[in-house]
Amino acid sequence: MSVVCSEITDSVLLEKVALYGAKRFVYANIDAKTRAELPFPSDYEFLPCFLPKKYEKLSNRIQNFKVRPNDIWVVSFPKAGTTWIYNIVHQMRNNLDFSANFVPTLYGYFERAILFENQNNDDDFECFINEVHKDMDNFDEDISPRVIKSHLPAHLLPQEVWTVKPKIIYVHRNAKDVSISMYHMFRNHKYIRLGGSIEEHFENFLNGHVTYSSYHAHVNSFLQLQQMENFLLIKYEDMADSIDGIKKINDFLDYSYSDNQLIQLAEHCSFDNMRKKQRFNTSFFPNFFRKGKAGGYQDEMSPEYIERFDQWKV
Repeated sequence: MSVVCSEITDSVLLEKVALYGAKRFVYANIDAKTRAELPFPSDYEFLPCFLPKKYEKLSNRIQNFKVRPNDIWVVSFPKAGTTWIYNIVHQMRNNLDFSANFVPTLYGYFERAILFENQNNDDDFECFINEVHKDMDNFDEDISPRVIKSHLPAHLLPQEVWTVKPKIIYVHRNAKDVSISMYHMFRNHKYIRLGGSIEEHFENFLNGHVTYSSYHAHVNSFLQLQQMENFLLIKYEDMADSIDGIKKINDFLDYSYSDNQLIQLAEHCSFDNMRKKQRFNTSFFPNFFRKGKAGGYQDEMSPEYIERFDQWKV
C-alpha cells in the first residue's frame, strides 16, 4: 500500500469540518518506499493532504491508474480555475469547435467520487466503490488524447503520471479568491448547503481544514516540480487579464493555432460567455460563475482577514 491515511479523531474539529458534507476525514500521504521511487527533487516536501475518509477506499485505484503518454492533466487546488482551463484545453483538442457545449463541472474530474457521491452516508461502501470503479472504467475507455482534471497534490496523483510523463498543467490562483470561491461553491452546492459563517470558513481554510488543504502545501507540491519539461504552471490572474496564458498552453501542448484563433478562444471561454451558458453547471453549482473576474475578494473579506491572508502566502 503506497498511501498512508491517518484518520482524524478530534471531535471538535470534525464538527467544524462536517459542514463541508463529509463526516470523517483523514490526512493522506505517500509511504517511504513510494517516495523513493518517484522522480522528485531530493528536497521535495511530502506533506499530508486533508481529505474525506472515502479517499482511503479509492487510493489504490488512483495510485495504479494506467496513464497514457498523450494524456493532458489539468490540476489545481479547488476553485483555482480548473473547469475554465479544462474547457480551453478541451476546445484546443477538438479543433476549436465553438458550437459545442461547455464541458460540465464534474466531467473529467478524476477523483470526484470522494466528494460528490453518497455524501450523506460515509458507510455505504458498496455503492461508493461501484461509483469509483465506474468512474475509473470510463477513463480507461475514453479515447486519446484524454483530458483529465484533478485536485490532488502532486505526490497523490497516479504514480505513472511521473514515469509516463503526460502533459501536466497546474493552475495557481490568489488564495483569497480561492477561499471565497470555495465558500460559495459549498454554500450553493445542491446537496451540501454549507452552514456557518464565511469567517468560520476562512478559519478552516487558514488552518488547513478544508478538502485538499493545506492550500500552500498543495501549491508548493507543484512549484517544486516546475522544472520538469512536461509541466506548465499557469497563473489564473494572467489567464484572466490577457491571452498570454492561452498562448502558453497552445505552445506547451504543441498546437499551432494562430493569434486570431486564440483570441476567439479567449472570447468563447470568457466568464461572461460561460456565465450565459452556465446551465452546464447548475445541477451542482447554481452560482458557479458568480464573480466572473480575476479579483473580487475585497467586498467579502474584512481587513483583518485580508491582512492574515497577505501574511500567509506562498
